[in-house]
Amino acid sequence: MATSSQLHSHRDYTIGWICALRKEQTAATAMLDAIHEDLPNPSTDPNAYTLGSIGKHNVVIACLPEGKYGTNAAATAATWMASTFPSVRFGLMVGIGGGIPCNKIRLGDVVISKPGNGFPGVIQWDLGKVEHDGIIEHTGSLNNPPIALLTSLAKLGTKREMEGSQIPNYLANMGEKWPTLAAKYTRLESLRDTLFADDYPHIESTSTNSSSQEAQAYDTETEEEDEDEEEGATDCRFCDISKARKRKPRTTRIHYGLIASGNMVVKDAQFRNRLNERFSNKILCVEMEAAGLMSSFPCLVIRGICDYADSHKNKAWQEYAAAVAAASAKELLLVVPVHAVEQMDTITSILSNISGDVKLAVGYLEEARVHRHNQEDERIIEWLSPLDYGAEHSDVLKRWQPGTGQWLLNSTEFNEFIETDKQIIFCPGIPGAGKTVMTAAVIDYLHKRFGNDSSIGIAYIYFNFKRYNEQTPNSVFLSLLKQVAKQQPCLPDSVKSLHERHAKRNTRPSFEEILETFQEVVNLYTKAFVIIDALDECSTVGHCRETILSEIIACAKRSDLKLFTTSRDIPEISDRFKSTLRLEIGATELDIRRYIDGRLSKLPPISVISQSKSLQEEIKTAINNTVNRMFLLAQLHFDRLIDCITRKAVMKALKDLPTGSGAYDYAYDAAMERINQQSSSRSALAINALSWITHARWPLSVVELQQALAVEIGEDEFDEDNLPQIEDIMSTTIGLVAIDEKSKIIRLVHHTAQEFFDRTRQKWLPKAETYIAEVCSSYLSSSAIERQCRYYIQISEILKSFKFWYYAVYNWKYHVRTSTFSQTHVNFLRKTSNFEAFLRGFHILRRTPPGIYKFNTHHVKEYLNVDIIPKNVTSLHVAAELGISEIVNVLLKEFSNPDERDSYNRSPLHMAASGGYSTTMEALINFGQVDVDAISKTSRYTPLIRAAQGGHTAAVKLLLDTGKVNVGFKCKRGKTALWYAAVGGHVDIVKLLLDA
Repeated sequence: MATSSQLHSHRDYTIGWICALRKEQTAATAMLDAIHEDLPNPSTDPNAYTLGSIGKHNVVIACLPEGKYGTNAAATAATWMASTFPSVRFGLMVGIGGGIPCNKIRLGDVVISKPGNGFPGVIQWDLGKVEHDGIIEHTGSLNNPPIALLTSLAKLGTKREMEGSQIPNYLANMGEKWPTLAAKYTRLESLRDTLFADDYPHIESTSTNSSSQEAQAYDTETEEEDEDEEEGATDCRFCDISKARKRKPRTTRIHYGLIASGNMVVKDAQFRNRLNERFSNKILCVEMEAAGLMSSFPCLVIRGICDYADSHKNKAWQEYAAAVAAASAKELLLVVPVHAVEQMDTITSILSNISGDVKLAVGYLEEARVHRHNQEDERIIEWLSPLDYGAEHSDVLKRWQPGTGQWLLNSTEFNEFIETDKQIIFCPGIPGAGKTVMTAAVIDYLHKRFGNDSSIGIAYIYFNFKRYNEQTPNSVFLSLLKQVAKQQPCLPDSVKSLHERHAKRNTRPSFEEILETFQEVVNLYTKAFVIIDALDECSTVGHCRETILSEIIACAKRSDLKLFTTSRDIPEISDRFKSTLRLEIGATELDIRRYIDGRLSKLPPISVISQSKSLQEEIKTAINNTVNRMFLLAQLHFDRLIDCITRKAVMKALKDLPTGSGAYDYAYDAAMERINQQSSSRSALAINALSWITHARWPLSVVELQQALAVEIGEDEFDEDNLPQIEDIMSTTIGLVAIDEKSKIIRLVHHTAQEFFDRTRQKWLPKAETYIAEVCSSYLSSSAIERQCRYYIQISEILKSFKFWYYAVYNWKYHVRTSTFSQTHVNFLRKTSNFEAFLRGFHILRRTPPGIYKFNTHHVKEYLNVDIIPKNVTSLHVAAELGISEIVNVLLKEFSNPDERDSYNRSPLHMAASGGYSTTMEALINFGQVDVDAISKTSRYTPLIRAAQGGHTAAVKLLLDTGKVNVGFKCKRGKTALWYAAVGGHVDIVKLLLDA
């Protein structure tokens, strides 16, 4: 290849050529007739350019940074190019893509974007809005190519018809000039074009993924995870060639039409076909960069087809496809007249007309570069933890009656805590004493006193028994780390290092790493405060509370970290603070009076209480005499008085106020009796709301609860006209629930209320579990949800309309398993499209931290069509996993093959054995046609091994009694069922296996 020694300037280049991959850039560079010397970039432009010429055109080539893909990266590269090379008239996006085989596309073909059939040349398939009928309205992402390019395409088409394509000649020349490229980039004969049936998945080697194991159920399946795009399978040597479609060989063709661009790799045949159907079967190719170019950026997209966008996607054809695309681009440029290019407007002038002065925009790019590190810091901060206690703190602080609790802030103990180094203060209190509100007051005090001092850090945690899933040792310390790191002027290097070690591998830090980093950041402060409320509400499962307590106390001893904690006075917590400062929290008489004064001021002026000062004094005295320093009891007692309409009624209620240890139960019982005395519709609304609030697996938002309460069990349609008003929910529950205004979470008024319902649920909420499970099934069966879920859009798009979908999908299995049999569950499992949508959603959402009830797109950016979802999962698989034999028996009557396997080769019997559901297993075995010794795909587990692993004695005995199992069968790890039983300490199973 010639190397030009002529000196060029940035203004000499009129055509921009953008590539996504290095192999695409290699092919593009090899097609240049001459390579020019590099020119210096402005300090604001990070791109690396290759300069050269094709014919009489000067071309500038840019490639995206290594490892960067998608529309945003392409847009960034194009923007820098336009600013550095101001004479560029149009762009070529040249590289590889996935073909749509039903439109007669084959590997090695070339697709060129061309407007037609009502579509622009390129459309962004994952961008749009969902209409009321569930259809996604999309718009073109790129403007039509310049007229000169379109007319040149027509001219080139005629030239090809008459003289044949020059692509083979360009490839031959490429091989001669660059011999090291010939083998991969130019030799078609070494490649095989195989198109498998759409329903035949790719088969990996049985030796891959050696470290992965089958999980006990679908919600913990890790046997086969989606691989990274650049680390995908290299061939289909283990695929059954008989499943390939038979097609006659043909030569390379050039196609013109619609290209679909998105931010996700498409590698699923079913999804590919559905995507094509959504665009009237006009899509020829799918790729990931073109839509990122600005809508008015004049551009033509040329793609060489390297795969069929299915699970058999591999890299064998990529170099050749990149070469034919580059050759096609060269062939086009050689018929584009130079004078036609010169007559086009420059890209910068086009952008100037539409977006304002592009020079000003370039100036902003420099400003953006300066602030880039701050933006990156924010991204790292969000990566640390999604948990944010700021909203909860604001809500608690609103409940604080100003002036109350001042005794604590003025106390000797608290001031010693503030002024003395390395101090810990433990503040126990009886239930309802106001510990959480006082914690908020302390945090508020610290912020006001030290908030402007960057040398002092403040972090806090509000424990909540409902958030046990998310308040693990790792998540608690990550939240504390997030808070203290954010308060530093610059993000600490230790936090950046933690992020770098894990972000690229998509892993999370270990507990030891979190503690070490937290300690390092705390040491950056001269003083740090950590405030922890309600230690007694921290879960004890897996030594969670003990671990958090031990480590936070150890941190306080190792550095100048001051720890303020509250809890009920229980020995396992109090004993840890024997040698620390101690200050018991409880409402004083003055606090109670101030609280009641605040409540009295909000009563209607016409109420009997408002009109009598003496009656108000009677109320203050009576409540003070009965509450025993409990703020909550004062609130409940006052709530009872609101309904009284005469002085006599008020006095009688005051006389009946309970005292002592049973006061809370008496108050809650009285509230429930008042609820049941309402009209049937209001009473039902209150009972249903309380059922959800007390039994939900994490706190629900107001909107989530409204949608749950709107569900009509058994109805196909979700009717928004049935949404209850939040005012009605609050009034019918008579003071038992509260709304946190900042977070919009609806909750019980206090933890003691949850404890009350835990003790009395059979009396007051006997049907709660069944009701909740039926609501989830009915909601997931909704036709409206099905219309949205059948389109592969982002989860966040579904949740914009259906806020309760996240909870229902995530927790359906749990609620169905803990309830009684209902035909509603069977009806849901029968609705194929809804069931498939549920499976897709579940396998995405299970990867988000459970209980993050405010859906956070920073932490969930996956789409519903990713390959992590097991294929061929049937409703019988899920019913067997749940272990509900009634559902299994109903479904067995409808299944022709009860031994159907999923993509991991697991049968329903595998699923039942994993959970030890012997009754369900017996139903499957007795039905017949079931292989009791079936072997799963990767880990090679049998039902017997799964049952032995789980310690399920009855399940093991049932399988042995069939006389058809291979007791000595070894899984992939070379272990038998006996080995797993022995390691697990399951003595009874060991005896059964030895006797078999």
